[in-house]
Amino acid sequence: MSLAILLGLTALIHMIDTLSYSVRLGGIRTRQLALALSLFNSIALISRTANTLQAPLVGKLVGAHLGRPGVLAGALRLVIASASAGTLIGIILTPTFLSLFVRAIRALARRGSIPAFLFECVAPAKLRSIPRSVRLPDRRLITRIKPDGIPMQLILLNVVITAIYTTGVLSAAYAAALVPPTKAIAASLSSGLVNGVATVLFTVLVDPRAAVITDQAMRGEIEVRVADTLVAYLIGSKFAGTLLAQLVFIPAAWVIAHLV
Repeated sequence: MSLAILLGLTALIHMIDTLSYSVRLGGIRTRQLALALSLFNSIALISRTANTLQAPLVGKLVGAHLGRPGVLAGALRLVIASASAGTLIGIILTPTFLSLFVRAIRALARRGSIPAFLFECVAPAKLRSIPRSVRLPDRRLITRIKPDGIPMQLILLNVVITAIYTTGVLSAAYAAALVPPTKAIAASLSSGLVNGVATVLFTVLVDPRAAVITDQAMRGEIEVRVADTLVAYLIGSKFAGTLLAQLVFIPAAWVIAHLV
């Protein structure tokens, strides 16, 4: 039961992380980027809460499979697979989310506060209008995506960062099962360091460049198509990163076990 909850939480975290890439597009379309980021921060509280619950469940999973590293590795690989599934769900939901998010930004601008905005959202007329915002990914868009103006090293870096972030906690947990009990706590706590490195790399190297392209698109210095393409590549690279995490998982665990 706890494994099923862990899989669901992991999928939810990665789904929301995937949807976050399109937040800037909502800001560009409404010309209210600050409001878009503020609104999404409220939505992201769900992901942060799920993140808080994930670590104890991973620890419980490790405790349940102590002395059975093969079984534990299989269970943790399922967790990584759920990250890929959550990312894929996020990709499918991105057009619908963006449509609803643009409407939400405009509603928040009218209301001026989150409580008033939430009260408007649950109004029966608003709830009945949600199906009209459903959008499916258009396969024709793939043929129109051109890498012009998109730094490919940024996309490759996002693949690597996503792989580190996806497997950080899980590799550390597996390493804790491989080392002697006296080193298990040190191994499990190293997940904070691993994820911290991934967060710093994203914040310093990926996010600022994406922000520059977003601002240029909003000021009309470049076509909005470039920002759309950037988001498409970032989302695709995130999915690729969760797949790469399957390959990184065991080697990363052995590195952590060796270092502690």
